Order: sequence, then C-alpha cells, then structure tokens
Amino acid sequence: MDFQTVWAATQHIVSGITVAEAQVLYDLSNEVHKSKVGSVVEIGAYTGKSAILLAATGFMWSIDHHRGNTEHQPGQSRCRPGTVIGGRVDTFPLFEANLVKAGLWDQVHPLIMDHLTALSAIPATALPVALLFIDAEHSYEATKSIIETWAPRVEGVILFHDYCDDFPGVVLAVNDTKAQLGVQILQVDSLIGFDRRAVASIDRTP
Repeated sequence: MDFQTVWAATQHIVSGITVAEAQVLYDLSNEVHKSKVGSVVEIGAYTGKSAILLAATGFMWSIDHHRGNTEHQPGQSRCRPGTVIGGRVDTFPLFEANLVKAGLWDQVHPLIMDHLTALSAIPATALPVALLFIDAEHSYEATKSIIETWAPRVEGVILFHDYCDDFPGVVLAVNDTKAQLGVQILQVDSLIGFDRRAVASIDRTP
C-alpha cells in the first residue's frame, strides 16, 4: 500500500498523529521491512492508527494493555466514544476493527499486556528491534521505564510521540536519557527520533 492509500484508510481514527508524523512512521517502517533486519514494534496502540501505518509495509508487533492512559479514563478530557465498555476502557475491539477494515489484521501480532510483560512474551526471533515507536503512558516514570527496558534491545531507530509541552513527562524522560538513546535524527511536530545504528558506528571508530 502506498502512503496516500494508507493515510486515507486512517482518517476515521481519532489520533494525534499528523500527516507529517505518519509519513515518517510509514517511511521508516518500509525501510526496515525492505532491509529484513530486525523487527518493527510499537508500545502503545490505542485504536490502531499507528499500527496501520507501521503494518502497511510488513509484519509488526503491537504492545498495549488496551486499558487506556490516565487521560483516556471515563470523565477525563481524552476519553473517546466507543472506548468504554462495561464501565472501563477497552480499546482492543476498536483496534481490531480498524486493522481489519484496513485489510492489515494479518500483518499485526498484538500483545495485550504491559511493556514489561511483553518483553518476556515476545519471541527471541523478534529481537533486535529495528524500529521502536513509543506512544504509551505519558508520565515521566512510565516513559523512563520503557526507555530503560527496551532501548538495549533496539539496534535501529527509536521514535517517541507527544514530545511536546502538553506531555512534559515524555519530554523530561527523553531528555534525561538522551545519552543512552543515541544521536537525534529527526523531530517532526511532536515526534522525536533517535538512531542507535549511528551510535554503534561511532563506537566502532578507532
């Protein structure tokens, strides 16, 4: 699927991902799938917009407990229609329906669990991760935990969404751990990326 077709297939899905950010996700995922070196993984799926963008060019792993972030809970400003089932947030039905509608359900392996449990559940064949997209709980503690747990498993690009004033916890966690993340390669809107391959190359230089 070309990018314009994929982007059009996501227009009904509520998400903060802009078209510029979507293009970056699609292009980098396409690069990984063409190279066939490492896997594509997202932590934080919500209702599937990012998964569609990442899966459009090949298989990917999607990690999310599907109970929503703090701001997605009933009564909160970002609680969306259709995400509350039986009094609590459950975004998985919408996630699955959106992937099915896009014709990409078979391209996604969902791990319905937190990121720490997922690290034990994901097979060794999925490591190292070549592209990791993080758009999960936006607190400082949660973001830092994901970085410290998953960055050592990444030999490629790490992308963070919501690196902006609305989510200071993400900004602080990323800034506090920049040294271990690697060389900044891009910032598009609220998406910021780091390339660990560049660090590996530098480390090997005499």
